[in-house]
Amino acid sequence: MAKGGQKPDKHAFRRITEDLKAGDIPGVLLLCGFEQYLVRWAANLLVSRCTEEASRSLDYLELQADEMIRDTIVTSIIEGCETFPLLSERKVVVVRGLKALTNEDPKVLLLEDRERLIDYLGHVPEHALLIFTAGEIETGKSIAKAIGKNGRIYEFDRLPQPDLLSFARKRIRGAGLSISDRTLRDLVDETGYFNRESSYDLYAFDNDLGKLAAYCEGEIRPSDISEVVLGDENTFVFDLLDGISGGRRDKAYALLYNILTDENDSMGLIALIVSQFELMLSVKQMREDGISIPDMATRLGIKSDYRIRKMMPHAQKFSVEKLKEILSSAYQLERQIKTGLLRPRLALELFIAGI
Repeated sequence: MAKGGQKPDKHAFRRITEDLKAGDIPGVLLLCGFEQYLVRWAANLLVSRCTEEASRSLDYLELQADEMIRDTIVTSIIEGCETFPLLSERKVVVVRGLKALTNEDPKVLLLEDRERLIDYLGHVPEHALLIFTAGEIETGKSIAKAIGKNGRIYEFDRLPQPDLLSFARKRIRGAGLSISDRTLRDLVDETGYFNRESSYDLYAFDNDLGKLAAYCEGEIRPSDISEVVLGDENTFVFDLLDGISGGRRDKAYALLYNILTDENDSMGLIALIVSQFELMLSVKQMREDGISIPDMATRLGIKSDYRIRKMMPHAQKFSVEKLKEILSSAYQLERQIKTGLLRPRLALELFIAGI
């Protein structure tokens, strides 16, 4: 959350770009949020803009706080900022992995050191730019709160869809490839980037774009996406259904064991599979009522009809009665897991066997 507890209207990457252009960068910054790709991009952008390449080795200091001796962290930060730049506009100090941003425990940072750092954040010299980077954090913690008071917080959440599409187009053009608008939207949907519960981020997306660039020639087609892009766990459910509906339970079990790493994953996968079958049942019922796919997406509150279009061939292989039977079995297995009658992994195996 940004300063004052209010989420800004503009995404952080647009705000920081505009602030840099206007020369409005305070001496203390916190770059944080889900999109670590953008956090690193922003830090690198600030370093390149505020330091001269010829003297960057002297005018730029990076501190990996989680690898430092606790009692030396604050002193190192202050000494770095107090050193004047040689040729650059500012001396840039980037602090990564400062656990005290999220943890108030004195074992992480002594109280006197915490107070010394908080006080210093209000006295960073004009020649210095002090940047803290972090993941998703609570900005009400003492150090983060002091950064917001004396400087600025840029919280990099998931990119809005227009910006994500622009990001992808730029990468695809740079690789000498083309892609239609429809296929590009399908690509984004396939990745599951906008599924809030998904861990799929820009690092994963950039990696998938790189794989597409290596795989394709000329134009990226829908079939290329199916072959190359792994996406998030929702894609796993479709692959699982392919195996089950095709009479290949051996393939379904292989997929299951490939994605399942421990018992804790099982409950999440069961919930994911159940949600997909619930959606399939809704789609099946609406299809029988003659409702169009775009209208289905609207009624179900789904931003894109891609998931529905991809699910439709699977839904046609099951009757409404069979889908209700599958869901009833799934709900029963969930109850048996929660009451300790079944281990989660065994429950998943029984669920697949019963479809």
